[in-house]
Amino acid sequence: MTLLDELKGDVLSVKNHIKTNRYRYILALCVLLLCVVPLMFSVITTGHDFSYHIGRIRCLADNIQNGKWFSQVYFSGLYDAGYASPAFYGDLFLYIPAAAVCLGMKEEPALRLFFMIITAACAISAYWCANKAFKDGRAALLASVCYVFSGYFFTDMAIRVALGEFQAFVFLPLIFYGFYNIVSEDCKYWYVLPLGLAGCIVSHVLTAFVAVILMFVAALFMCVRIFKEKQRLLALIKSVGLFLCVSAFFLFPMLEQLANGEYIATNGVSAVRWGTLARRAMPWSVVFSDFCMGTDRINAWIPNGIGLFPVAAAVFFGVSWYKNKRIPRAAAAFLGFGLLMLFAVSDLFPWKTLQSAAGTMQFPWRLMVFATLFFAIFAGLTVKSIQNGKLASVCALVVALCSLFSFFAASGSYYGKMFKNASEEKTVAAGRSSVGAGEYLIMNENTYVRNSAGDDGTYSELVTGLKSLFSQKTKTATSNTLESAHIKIKRTYGGMEVTFSGNTSAQTYIDLPLINYKGYAAYLDGTVLKTGDGLLRGDVKIDGKTFSASYGSALRVYLGNTQSGTVTVRYEGTVAQKISKLVSLFTLLAAAGVFIRKKVRSKSQARTPAQ
Repeated sequence: MTLLDELKGDVLSVKNHIKTNRYRYILALCVLLLCVVPLMFSVITTGHDFSYHIGRIRCLADNIQNGKWFSQVYFSGLYDAGYASPAFYGDLFLYIPAAAVCLGMKEEPALRLFFMIITAACAISAYWCANKAFKDGRAALLASVCYVFSGYFFTDMAIRVALGEFQAFVFLPLIFYGFYNIVSEDCKYWYVLPLGLAGCIVSHVLTAFVAVILMFVAALFMCVRIFKEKQRLLALIKSVGLFLCVSAFFLFPMLEQLANGEYIATNGVSAVRWGTLARRAMPWSVVFSDFCMGTDRINAWIPNGIGLFPVAAAVFFGVSWYKNKRIPRAAAAFLGFGLLMLFAVSDLFPWKTLQSAAGTMQFPWRLMVFATLFFAIFAGLTVKSIQNGKLASVCALVVALCSLFSFFAASGSYYGKMFKNASEEKTVAAGRSSVGAGEYLIMNENTYVRNSAGDDGTYSELVTGLKSLFSQKTKTATSNTLESAHIKIKRTYGGMEVTFSGNTSAQTYIDLPLINYKGYAAYLDGTVLKTGDGLLRGDVKIDGKTFSASYGSALRVYLGNTQSGTVTVRYEGTVAQKISKLVSLFTLLAAAGVFIRKKVRSKSQARTPAQ
C-alpha cells in the first residue's frame, strides 16, 4: 500500500467518524459558541442570587484551605458565626469552583468556569439520555438543543444565577431516562435513576422533590405493569436503596439538622418573602412569550415564557399525525405533560389553596425547568415520528431555531452587559456575610427584630437586623454571672477558645457568637460541657432607624462550678453525619468496583476466541 493510499484511507476514516458523530459535534459547537466563548470574554457582576452563590464559593474555599472538608457549616460565613448552608443546599459540585479559587483564581471567573462545565455536562447528559431513549441521533440532537439552549436555561444561569436549579438541569434527563428504562425498557440502566436523583438532590432539593412527586404519579398509572413484571419492581426497589446509600452523606444529616429546630425556610416566613405563590405565578397570557421578562402588573419579577418551540413542534406533530394516520402516542403524552407544567406555572392554577402545602417552592415558575424538559422530549419524539427524512430535517431545523431564538431573547442584552463589564475591567469582591434570604437561620421565640414601638419588623428587616447583630457581636461573649472583663475569646477556624475566671456559681453559662447548629461540642480540660441555645441582643440600625435585635439560637456553654479555665469549642459533627458519609463512600467504592469488574470481564470475553 502506497503512502497516498494510506492517506486516502485516513481521510475516509475521518469522514466516516465525523458522519457517525456529526450530531455530537453540532451540539459541542453550540456549547462552544453559545456558552464557552461568551463566558470567556465577559464578567458577571449581578444576578438575583449572585452574591449568595459567589459567597458560597468563597466560604467553601475557606473551609478547604482550613482542612474542613465536607462540613455542614461555612465557618467563615455570617461574620464568623458559621452558616449551615451546605447542610441544606448541597455543595458537592461547588468544590469545582472552590478548588479553582484555592489554586489562585478569583471567585467570579471560577463561577463562569463552573457555568461552562455545567452547560457541557448538561449537553452530554441530555444527548446521551435522548439518544438511548429515541435511538435516533437527529431526534436526540433536537431534544438536547431545545433543553440546553432554552430561555429558562440561560435565565437560571446568568439572570437569576440560580446555581442549584441550574445544576439540576444536568440531572433531570438522567432521572427521567432511568425511570423510563425501568418502567418501559429492559432495566439495563436502572442505576441511572438513583444516581441522577442523588446528583439532583445535592444540587437543588426542591427540584429533586418535584421530580420524585412526578415519578410517583407516573408510577401509579403504571403500577399494574410494574407489579406484573417483577424485574421492574425489583429495579425500582434497588433504585431506592442505591439512592439512599449514595445520597446518605447529604440526605440524613440534612434531616437531622431539620429536626434540630425551626428555620426560616420551614416556618413559612421565607415562603412569602417575595409574595405568595398565587402572586408570583406567571400571567397565563405570557407563558409562550419570549419578551415578558421583568416586573409584571403586580410588581413581581417573572421570567420569559417557554417560547415558541413547543408550538412549532406541535405543528409538525399534527403533520405527522395526518400523514401517518395515527397519533404518535409517546409524543402526545409529553405534549400533555408539558402543557400541564405550563398550566401549573400560570395564574390559572389554584395556587392560593396550596400556599400552606407548597409555599416553600416560593415561585411557581420553578416548574419551567420541567416544562422545558417535557417539551424538549416532545420535540424529539415528533421528529422521530416523521417518516419522511426531508420533512423530519425541516422540522428539526425550525423547532431548533425557535428554541435558539428563545435563548437569544433571554441572553442578548445580558451577554451585552457582561461584555461591557469585561471591557470596563470590572471586578467582583466575594463577601462572606451573604445568607440569601436567611433561610437556614435557626428560629425560636427569642429571635426577633422590633422597632421602637415594639412592632416586629418586616421579613427583610428581620434578616438585615440579624446580620447586623452578628456583625456587632462577632468578637464578644456574654455571661449570666461573669463580667466581660473575666471573659476572653479567641477564634479558631470552626470554633473558639474561651478563657474565663472568677466563676462562683454552678449555674454560669457563656453565650458565644456562633449559631447553635447540631454538631458543636465544648470541652474544659478534656471534660465535655453541656451546650444549648444562647441569646445575643443589641440595637441595630436599618435605613437610619433603630431596631432592637435578638437572636435566641446562639451557642451557649454551661461552665458548671469551675472557677477558671479555657473552654475549647469546635464543630465536630454528629454520629449520623459520620456514619452517613461512610455509607456513601463505601457505596461509591463498591459501585466503582462492580463497574471495573464488568468492564474487565467484558474485555476478557471479547479477547477470548470462539471455540
